[in-house]
Amino acid sequence: MKSKLAIAILLICVIGLSVKLFFLNQSYQSLLTSLIDDEADLNAVYLNDQLIGSEYLTDYEGQHYIALDLLTQYIDDTVTLSNSGQRIYVDLSEIAFNIDNEVVRAYLEDNMSAINVPLVYNEDRAYLSLETLCRLYAYRYVYFEETGALLLYNETTNVGVGMLQQGVTKYKALPNGFARYGEAGVSETVYMLSSANDYVSALDATGHLIYLKEKVQTTPVAFEPQVTYDPVKPSSNEPISLTWEAIEQFSQNFSKLKTPFEAGINVVSPTWFNLNVNGILINSAELSYVRSAHENGVKVWGLVKNNFDPDWTHDLLTNEIDQRYAIAQLLFYSAFYELDGINFDFENMYLEDQTAFADFIANASEMLQAADLTVSIDVTRPGGSDQWSKVYDRTRLGQSVDYVCLMAYDEFWGSSPLSGPVASLPWTEESIQMTLNEIPASKILLGVPQYMRVWEETKNSRGTYVKTGSKAITMNGLTQLKDDKSLEIQWDSASEQYYAEYYENDKKYRVWIEDETSMQSRLNLVETYELPGIAAWRRGYSSDSMDVFLSKWLNE
Repeated sequence: MKSKLAIAILLICVIGLSVKLFFLNQSYQSLLTSLIDDEADLNAVYLNDQLIGSEYLTDYEGQHYIALDLLTQYIDDTVTLSNSGQRIYVDLSEIAFNIDNEVVRAYLEDNMSAINVPLVYNEDRAYLSLETLCRLYAYRYVYFEETGALLLYNETTNVGVGMLQQGVTKYKALPNGFARYGEAGVSETVYMLSSANDYVSALDATGHLIYLKEKVQTTPVAFEPQVTYDPVKPSSNEPISLTWEAIEQFSQNFSKLKTPFEAGINVVSPTWFNLNVNGILINSAELSYVRSAHENGVKVWGLVKNNFDPDWTHDLLTNEIDQRYAIAQLLFYSAFYELDGINFDFENMYLEDQTAFADFIANASEMLQAADLTVSIDVTRPGGSDQWSKVYDRTRLGQSVDYVCLMAYDEFWGSSPLSGPVASLPWTEESIQMTLNEIPASKILLGVPQYMRVWEETKNSRGTYVKTGSKAITMNGLTQLKDDKSLEIQWDSASEQYYAEYYENDKKYRVWIEDETSMQSRLNLVETYELPGIAAWRRGYSSDSMDVFLSKWLNE
């Protein structure tokens, strides 16, 4: 009897102790859970299966940018910062970006040492586009919106992807152990990282670092192959409507993107590549700009200019190694940024370099066309000064390139001693006729201005108005001027375009108008001389009505 009582008492004690231990454990687990710091996962960056820290990632104009020090510490310590601090130089031997064309690839290997890519700054810290980093070094990434965490990985990673069963317990690591963190939801994706004692670390679907006790069947994280872009050439059934996009600084790409591409253009040529010393081309290109243009049916011909510096140009044209380096860079950037063509805008050169320039363009065109790129060049009308118009051997240039953009402006330039139209119709037609003596019509794109000048004239001692200044205005600027000054528009038979004048503070102001009427006259010349299209200076200068007008012409 006593033994039964003892057993009962012992049983009661065991049960009581178990209950107490249960509640103590629950309290302990609650305490542990309360110590979990969710914010520790915010903005965390994982390189392959290792956490390397936080605050390496920032957003700029809606895109992800990665800190330059992450690149130099963990991926490529050979990169160098430019003197201006605005870009980095990357050694070609460190780049994993692949170019399929064997001829182009061999040319790059023989002639190019490094490329440069732009940076942005946030609180004095330099950042590189995440997309650019991944393309250069063959990385892929997973970005977790909820936490801002980033998983960055290459083809050698051990990261696996699995699916958690609903209700599986997630744990968090604490200094003195592990705490229950939560349970998996329905079909929750998890990225498995590495083992730690009896636990396996992973990133859950929201980017939180968790630990699991249960085994999870995984497959290697997807490593999609590099997408190769095939340049698109203009269709022979559609006229070309090119517009140049003035981009002097890398950051301007994003402000330009905020304006949708106009329906009246099918080629855009952003001013992205600028000649520097030793054949270096300063790069300001942006891939998202190109892809946005392509989504809108617009081809992209990256513009390369000579900085309008005759000495740097002479140095380039007298150094074959620098020339080949410049060409190699254009080949690489065209592939990397998915361009459809290259537009050469070399101006202000020495007449003595005329033959060397024609040789350079011939060599560049041969390589660029071998990469299926469309090559074009900008020239003035024949005649003029030694350093501007006479530097072009138009016959040879026309033989080398696919298109020649005839810059049929400025008849009267900003500092001209006389007032006059930017490009009267008779002068424009004469420019075409002169150019046709050296270049076939099938290659000439007629350059058209989408701006005009308001000329200021002041009376001299004889009572005659003489030009004292000028200001360029856009087509939208003309609309504002009409409203502000109540302009009376009249036809000017000499220029064959509309004209207006007004008086203010004893001064006379005159403007020869660029509008749909003057544009139609130019399009008539394109048709008359069977030219393939137009090239407009520049995007942002036209008006809404002009965009509609050009769209109708392009699609008629």
